[in-house]
Amino acid sequence: MDEVEYLDTTLVLGCNLYTYCLNNPIVNIDNSGNLSFWGVLFVAVGLTIVFVLLGLFVLAVFELIAFFKATENESHINETISLTKDTEIKNTYTFFYKGENFATTWNVDTSTWKIIDSYKIKNRKDILKICQALVEINPVPLGNGEVG
Repeated sequence: MDEVEYLDTTLVLGCNLYTYCLNNPIVNIDNSGNLSFWGVLFVAVGLTIVFVLLGLFVLAVFELIAFFKATENESHINETISLTKDTEIKNTYTFFYKGENFATTWNVDTSTWKIIDSYKIKNRKDILKICQALVEINPVPLGNGEVG
């Protein structure tokens, strides 16, 4: 006699004894008592799809990591930054970076530079080169009495 201690008679699905043959014990016979042929095929195909998709996802993540690591260290500025003074707006300079013009403003009251749309410059080395070019025009106070 089969063990029935695992059955939960309080739930509707707790007594489903035919799940091994996909709820069709007449068509889907199970000679071994484990799982029907179609059940095995369904599980195998499902697992194959899951593992292929998981593998593609992991590969895409590694490709993105490699891309960002490569671009993080690769500077897009090969020469010094050429700042052009804007004759119409006081304390404003422009420079060209990756096919786009950027504007920078010098705030006299706070002695700070502001790069308009600086979020578009993602490379740290490029930001440093741009900041160095700006500091050559107007040094920024460092807070300890020095300027840099």
